[in-house]
Amino acid sequence: MTHAPSLRRSVFALAVALSPLAAQDERESTQPVASIFQVNASAATVEGYVNQGYRITDLEIFDEAAPRFSVTLVRNTAGYGVSGWWWYYGLTSVDVRNYLTQNQARPIDIESYLDGNGTRRFAVVMVSNTGAAAKSWNLFLGSTTTTISNFLSANGHRLVDIDGYTSGGARVYAAITIRNAGTDARAWWWYLGASQAQVTSLLNQNGARLVDLDPVGNGTYDLIMNRTSGVWGYYFGQSASAVTQLVNQYGRRVVDIERASSSTFDVILNNNLDGRGIRVSQILNTGATGYLGAYLRRVDGSNSTVLVALNEGTRFEPASTIKTLPHAYAMYQCSRNQLSLGSSLTVGLGSVGSCPNGGAPYVTETVGESLRFMMENSDNARTKRIVDLLGVSAINAFAGTLGMPRTSINHVLGCGGPSSNWTTLEDLASLHDYVADGRIPGFRSQFYDLMVNARTYPTVGTLSIESIISAEAASEGVSGSSLTAFRDNITYAAKGGNYDWPSTPQFHGSYFGTISLPFVIAGQVVYQQYAVGAFFNDSTDKAVAFNAIGGAYCEMLREEIRLALRSWRNYVVGSHTVFGTACAGSNGTPTTGGSGTPGVGGVVGYWTEGAPPAMPAVMYLGASRSNWNGIPLPFDLGSFGAGGCQVLTDPSLGLPLATNAQGRVSGQVRIPPDIGLLGQRFHVQFWIVDPPANRLGLITTRGVTTLVGVNQ
Repeated sequence: MTHAPSLRRSVFALAVALSPLAAQDERESTQPVASIFQVNASAATVEGYVNQGYRITDLEIFDEAAPRFSVTLVRNTAGYGVSGWWWYYGLTSVDVRNYLTQNQARPIDIESYLDGNGTRRFAVVMVSNTGAAAKSWNLFLGSTTTTISNFLSANGHRLVDIDGYTSGGARVYAAITIRNAGTDARAWWWYLGASQAQVTSLLNQNGARLVDLDPVGNGTYDLIMNRTSGVWGYYFGQSASAVTQLVNQYGRRVVDIERASSSTFDVILNNNLDGRGIRVSQILNTGATGYLGAYLRRVDGSNSTVLVALNEGTRFEPASTIKTLPHAYAMYQCSRNQLSLGSSLTVGLGSVGSCPNGGAPYVTETVGESLRFMMENSDNARTKRIVDLLGVSAINAFAGTLGMPRTSINHVLGCGGPSSNWTTLEDLASLHDYVADGRIPGFRSQFYDLMVNARTYPTVGTLSIESIISAEAASEGVSGSSLTAFRDNITYAAKGGNYDWPSTPQFHGSYFGTISLPFVIAGQVVYQQYAVGAFFNDSTDKAVAFNAIGGAYCEMLREEIRLALRSWRNYVVGSHTVFGTACAGSNGTPTTGGSGTPGVGGVVGYWTEGAPPAMPAVMYLGASRSNWNGIPLPFDLGSFGAGGCQVLTDPSLGLPLATNAQGRVSGQVRIPPDIGLLGQRFHVQFWIVDPPANRLGLITTRGVTTLVGVNQ
């Protein structure tokens, strides 16, 4: 059977249609993107993801008879978008070539397999190969290594995908090549029948990374590697759940997944984090065993923004960190007049080791005092008394109302079982969202005051939140009374915990807290709150694991602290700066500028005059004026018939417009009310259709760089 899904085509704006720059290979790019991998997936499952806006970048046959697939997909946007792509399975070699011709496409992945009747079939993923996206390429089906090698040498191509199989008693290959020139030029190598040890040795020898890995059998591989930069990794013989763990814990995405056995896989993983995420991941995953996670979220009601997410949805044993839940429920009951912080409470301090039994000796104190002992001293006897007072079932039900579906208290805190207590970093962030949003009226400040407030907690070596404040203040030039005022305006509260099972040995530990940072905006102090946490479970070295999560916990906040301090150093005033050159059109050389002072939450305008009247135009916004998908900017369009017209910024977002009768065009940009944009820059350029101007029929204007400041 031939499976031919309908064309998945994104209608891109003018820049993509005319762009002379080809996107970086999906297997090489380390730009963060929404991604999915699945093993043993049906065609219907794969199509479901496609219908959600994803496209396939790697396709493997999991079950030949069905067939079923192992598949990786990326969101078809933001540097990974293509104007047209297709996937098929159950094809003959003739079918493959016919579809490539019909779609004016080139293949990016091909797999050979025998169907249930023993007939040779192919599964293929292809992308549009027209216009700016066109590459010189070739496809081999059932070819020998000699044939492929001769072609590579004679034509200056390199391999990007290889799949070996047996035909007529000989090993032959389906392989894809592209011309190794221009933006696609790489130092590269391919090897046949390498052992796992040889794979590692060859990578080190060449200073390279894997592009494609094809198991041959008996623990050997055919492989392609090239020399490209970026964070990546590869793993042999992993279960599907282990691959998921690697993806989540290291912040990676799967770029190649191969079946190693009936239940294990070999994978190549690329970084899928921004600069801060990479830094945090490296701290978190240096030397610690078990599984770990880190999470930072800007708390802003329904507009909360995740800034770092590693294993954020994985359930873990939080030990005493879970005490934040009964603490929040106690405050909630106080807000409803069902409980009073001043009420008297008798607490049995008896325990066996860390496990409280509620027996003698006894003390009498207020509910507020018991809560402080529970949260600041992590006292297990007080915790047991508070939980008994409130009811564990009621506390767990309260977790559900807070949006904590994977959280539950299942044993007495300090006793370690028999059933684990559970939560996730996302769930704990939801708890702090709830408190920050004022949904415990009248008791928000008490909730924080009864927790650990020292910004030296946690401390790893010389690293703590306080040490980051000192270092960033020095870097930003904030000192004296400004720094004192900054510190005085910070609210910080946290809770940590750990369990030891040294006979296993297994160690569990976590920190979770909230910090409110002050920003000076428009002459006023505005507060932004963050939820931050990290955990380890099943570690064999408690000290190393605590250093990992403590370091990650502090480091996650560095950029936010820097931004906040920057607003105290001076009042950043937004501005527009014109750069680059425009090219002459049929109505002369256009002039361009920006209007309005760009501030967080404000609206600014951009205009061009002297363009041809009544013509289509696009106003492009970009994040960089030096690089577009690895290609240096500015980029001259002379080779496309528009000499002197330049691409000055990466066209990440386009606004379709038109010039008026006088040849003027203008557009507006609303800057989100996001203090994370403070001090950031973006760039604007107009592209205008002008058929008489040149062979391409397009002119470009000067660019405008906008610095986002505060409205004063």
